[in-house]
Amino acid sequence: MTNLYLFDIDGTLVDLTETHLKAYRDTFNQIVGREPSDDLIKSVWGMTEADGHRVILKDIGADISLLEKTVEEFQKKDRQEIASGNIKVLPGVNDFLESLTFNNQHIGIITGNTKITGEQILQKANLIQYFQVFGYGDNKNTRAEIVRSAINDAYGKKLIFNKTIVIG
Repeated sequence: MTNLYLFDIDGTLVDLTETHLKAYRDTFNQIVGREPSDDLIKSVWGMTEADGHRVILKDIGADISLLEKTVEEFQKKDRQEIASGNIKVLPGVNDFLESLTFNNQHIGIITGNTKITGEQILQKANLIQYFQVFGYGDNKNTRAEIVRSAINDAYGKKLIFNKTIVIG
């Protein structure tokens, strides 16, 4: 029985906690002049970039008109941090992906990251070769839309599967 396995990236396949925290801190210090707490930053992980930044701006009492600017600057800083740092693949990830591949399962990505950032992470972590299907946060408002996008990508590629299994 062939299934479609959809994985989140951050915290599921790789650990980018410090990388993302630094990019968030630097972005908000530069644009707003205030640094959100690590707890606040972590509380928005799993949201799309726009939704997460909206929550942070509101929580620190900053002008919501800075939303687009903070998202753009964060994405730039995050990509710089990813390019200059090491990406730690979480224990067991490679073995599990190898096993799924060996057993002819379909494997995909679902992430709130943009396509550019998501691909950068997967390439730098040497994981991209495992994935056939992609759902990124670009122009998506909810996680459900990202999952739907990945499933539609699978159907568009004429993949046949019994179940969709979301991990992360």
